[in-house]
Amino acid sequence: MLLLPGPAKLVDRIMDAYLKQTVSPESEEFLTLKRGIIEKTKKYFDCDGLAAIEGTGTLAIEMMAATACTGKKVLCLSNGEYGGRLAKACAGYAKEAREFSVPIGSSLTLGRVSQKIDDSGAEVLALVHSETSSGVSNEVEKICSYAKEKGMVTLVDGIGSIFAADFSSKRFGVDFACCSSSMALGAPSGIGLIGLSAGAIEHAKKSAAPSYYMNLSNHLSASNPPIPTPSVWLYHSLGEAYKILEEHGGLPVNVKRHAEGSDFIRKNLVSMGIQVVGEAGYHSNTVTVFSTGNPLALSQRLKERFGIEIGMGIGALGENTLRVGHLGNFTLAELDYFTSSLKELASEASFPR
Repeated sequence: MLLLPGPAKLVDRIMDAYLKQTVSPESEEFLTLKRGIIEKTKKYFDCDGLAAIEGTGTLAIEMMAATACTGKKVLCLSNGEYGGRLAKACAGYAKEAREFSVPIGSSLTLGRVSQKIDDSGAEVLALVHSETSSGVSNEVEKICSYAKEKGMVTLVDGIGSIFAADFSSKRFGVDFACCSSSMALGAPSGIGLIGLSAGAIEHAKKSAAPSYYMNLSNHLSASNPPIPTPSVWLYHSLGEAYKILEEHGGLPVNVKRHAEGSDFIRKNLVSMGIQVVGEAGYHSNTVTVFSTGNPLALSQRLKERFGIEIGMGIGALGENTLRVGHLGNFTLAELDYFTSSLKELASEASFPR
């Protein structure tokens, strides 16, 4: 049983869709499929433009950074491993990039970062919505809305949040945002989804991005054959993931299900006396991080005795934490089996606290 912090497990319908025979990327069949995916994704992101690119979420982040940050002064807000990686991506293109960090496990709140935004003189602001290295959610709506009042372009890594948490590009004041097909949507890894505001589309057209491929303005049309030869199978499986999402009540129900899964895991871990990482009130809907004295030993016991595979801690928390994913096609029954199995291990004297 997979409860990884990404990618999500694949259900049979999505795997069957992946195995369909390929079609020409120039055919009306494929272009209709891709246009449908783009229009649905624009609705879910609540954005004005959408680029579906063949690559992981990391490539999507890199493309946002290339398009938004080239030649600009950038402020990156960070509270963990993925915020740090986002800062590095932006720094690779920016004229000047500064990173402001809060302690790992703490949330990026407007109260903690507003003065830094005021003093930065930055043109672009970048941050992660759900920092899954520590299982913490950040105040993206408040922070990005504040940054827009200052005239900044806003860039959000939503890989660990979009489709699993409340998000709206327009309501949140987000210009560039991305997610991956393999997280809360539960499709195979390989498609990055990047939403752009109307302002971001104009910004992209004028971008000095040092690459034709990395400039998002060249990926916004679904009416013509895409720049690279696409993985048609990935689009079939992503289309099936959208069908499943809609059959089960749509985006609001999916967000609620992820929130309930997160709450279920945290409450059960706390009841066992296990320390959950992350500031109260700001926990991620997709990944819970908890402390343990011997992460490798505990993860091996879970896999060998119960067939459960979860993720190792990463970054600064790598030596004493594990990460359990509750994203995509998980069920509450699976989460209950995980917590029951962990409780059985916790009752043993050799449990690595």
